[in-house]
Amino acid sequence: MNMNFKKPLFLLQYLVKELIYMKINDLGLDFSNLSTCTIKRKNKLISFVMFILTGSFSVMPIIFLALYFTKSPIEINGNMVNFGEPAYNAFFYPFVSIFLSLSIIFLVVGIISSCKKPKTYMIIDRDTINYDKVYYIYDHHKKEEIYLTDKYAISYNLKYNVTKNEVDPARVKKYFEEFLFWYDFKDIDNVKIIHRKRKTVIKIKTPTLSRYSGFILRKYVFSNNANIVPDAISETISYSRAGNIRYQSKNSYFFDNVNQSQYLQIHPEIKKVLHGLT
Repeated sequence: MNMNFKKPLFLLQYLVKELIYMKINDLGLDFSNLSTCTIKRKNKLISFVMFILTGSFSVMPIIFLALYFTKSPIEINGNMVNFGEPAYNAFFYPFVSIFLSLSIIFLVVGIISSCKKPKTYMIIDRDTINYDKVYYIYDHHKKEEIYLTDKYAISYNLKYNVTKNEVDPARVKKYFEEFLFWYDFKDIDNVKIIHRKRKTVIKIKTPTLSRYSGFILRKYVFSNNANIVPDAISETISYSRAGNIRYQSKNSYFFDNVNQSQYLQIHPEIKKVLHGLT
């Protein structure tokens, strides 16, 4: 048997790619076995930002409170002012009060946001005619409900009372890419996997297609408690360019009633379109 080893680098890249695929498969993240379920989603970006702002705005008053209790002098407009002087108190009390108030407001908003219950994001079910898999999606941001299959996507906008039936394969695929975060898992070839005691972390780095160089960073944390798929998955998506990171979304997904019967209520306007297809 003759073998051509003129391109060892190509062979190495191929083997590394296969190892990456094997690692992903070893995690048991085969969403093709997910026949039916109810997925709930919780937006954690607001609470995440609020807690960051709380920490940022609380640093200054803590420092000045330490100076106040140690009776240390402070510099105001280029002049050193001693503890107890009128200028000292005139600056200290308003400054600390404003920053502490902002810190408390951000903290309260963050706690309220983090305590909100997750909303139903998607119900995966089978239709009663052909037994095809159906993804019924609730896009709360756009106020839309979407009936998605491999062949078509029917959406109804509750705000504008508009119904669309999309049958173009490329456009139908975009629905899958937008709403099913696991849709491209089988095609990932640039991934970092970290195994921990109670969870597994997957980090994906994808170059952007724009003329500006940068990367889309996707981080998924999977609970090791799984029934077909993990019962909880957190997702963080950010954009990185020149060392700067801008967070785009941060969500937690919860999988309930996996491969069990579902309670799916289809919007009447979507039902009208479905009746026209049969």
